[in-house]
Amino acid sequence: PHAACGGCYFCQRGQEGFCQNAFNFLTAKESGAFSEYTLVKAKNLYRIPDCMSFKTASLIEPLSIAVHAFSLINMQPGDSVVIQGGGTIGLCCLLIAKACGAGDIILSEPVEGRLELARKFGADVVINPMKNGLEAAVRKVCKYGMDLTIEAAGNPKTCETSIPLTKSGGTVLVVGVAPPDKLSAISFGDINKREIHIIGSNWSPSSFDRTIAIMRHFDPDPMITHEFPLSDFKAALQTQEDKSAVKTTFVFDL
Repeated sequence: PHAACGGCYFCQRGQEGFCQNAFNFLTAKESGAFSEYTLVKAKNLYRIPDCMSFKTASLIEPLSIAVHAFSLINMQPGDSVVIQGGGTIGLCCLLIAKACGAGDIILSEPVEGRLELARKFGADVVINPMKNGLEAAVRKVCKYGMDLTIEAAGNPKTCETSIPLTKSGGTVLVVGVAPPDKLSAISFGDINKREIHIIGSNWSPSSFDRTIAIMRHFDPDPMITHEFPLSDFKAALQTQEDKSAVKTTFVFDL
């Protein structure tokens, strides 16, 4: 939901995700995403294939978060993956992990409806951490831990548990958004001794083209659990706050 300025220090270095003057369409007080009209620079627009519906296209942005995240790591085909969090971003990471040739994939999520989606999207093991031990499930897959642990819940506790789930020499990829004042207690000694790589990932507009290209290989539409006409604006926002919802979209009569 951001548009990079193209002229600041980071944009000039090709790191638009760190743009210091990015326009946020969700928080803008004027001409934002919820205004009748908004003005966007041509360079911030992307053409979607004729075969792609607008419904599917609404998932390009969250999927681009996962595509960008995977571009930051050196995942190899067959690598084992555990994902903590089965919301929109966690499920997007699951789809991209599958598309990148991951081996065993475990997804941990306390909401049962989201676990069903994870099964549908190809997770080999789904775990409700409120009912079953995630670490025990990981050890059943590989006694040494997973090659890649993805924190997609934005929860300080899942950041803490990501380290012991990861095998020595493995990677922790942090894509969940946690409040800046929330801190995690992690063992730097363990990270040092076992050479755990910790990578933070946010967003990058340069991932959109690659995301559109890779989306022909899977169907992400089941992530859209609720659809509303624009006239039900308030109901849509309230629904998105419900844990039963994954992705809520507006449907326009065009």
